[in-house]
Amino acid sequence: MGYLLLFIKSIFIGVGAIAPGLSGGALAMVFGIYERLISAVSHLLTKLKENFFFLATVAAGVAVGVVLFAGIQRFLMTHYLQQTMFVFVGLVLGTVPGLVNEGKSKMKNTSTREWSIHIVLFLLTMSVGILFAVLDGSRPNTEDITIAMNLKNMVILFFAGVVLAGSLVIPGISGTVLLMLLGFYTVFINTVADLKDVIYIFHSRETFEAIVRHVILLVPLGLGVGIGAILYSKIMEYLLANYFSYTYAAIIGFVIGSLYELVPIHTFVWNREGVLSIILCLMALVVSYEFNRRFNKVSE
Repeated sequence: MGYLLLFIKSIFIGVGAIAPGLSGGALAMVFGIYERLISAVSHLLTKLKENFFFLATVAAGVAVGVVLFAGIQRFLMTHYLQQTMFVFVGLVLGTVPGLVNEGKSKMKNTSTREWSIHIVLFLLTMSVGILFAVLDGSRPNTEDITIAMNLKNMVILFFAGVVLAGSLVIPGISGTVLLMLLGFYTVFINTVADLKDVIYIFHSRETFEAIVRHVILLVPLGLGVGIGAILYSKIMEYLLANYFSYTYAAIIGFVIGSLYELVPIHTFVWNREGVLSIILCLMALVVSYEFNRRFNKVSE
């Protein structure tokens, strides 16, 4: 795979990592690089040079996607919340057929009992995904939360990073939902979005101190993500090697369950804004589905 194409795919994975309801891991599957990514993280030292350049390219793309989209997402979520959420719904739905086909690719002569296990796993993880959304909806508004730079919060951010790594490695787990549950989503988005101001770091003392504060907050989170990614990669590599179709059934359940987080059922109104939201959802679904289908062909 060309490194330029890998970099472009990784930008979208970074976007998925912070977009509500989306999952960086699910997009990595959609783009056909998930298993290669898991293998590279799990066996970094086996082929050090090859794996290093692969992971460095992915990391660079993800970083670009996260930083660039954080500001855009903050604007869209502030001014066009309903339309944005429906676009995310379409993007998620468009990935499902690709995940189903991939999961079925290694299923041969499946018995009724095995089908039952697949269905139970799907329903179980879908329920967990919905539960995450319900718990998130019960939390107070975190818009005004600020994080003080003390040892306690640095430790909390580290473990938040370990948890967040699950959304990057385990397809279908939304990092946004996890950060909201932990109470760090707004802080994370604002911190990352403001990193683009690094070009003005020496503009004033206040700007310099703000950028340094943002970086310090992201360091323990980044360390947690790195360690968590290695741990979860080992687990996912084992599951994919030994329980491939079962793992995909669970992943698809998480993906479908995450939709509850996105659909604003209680506030939706059939007016011009509502109709526009539905149209955008359908357009996003088609784009996501075609994107999935075409990139899977490229990666085969």
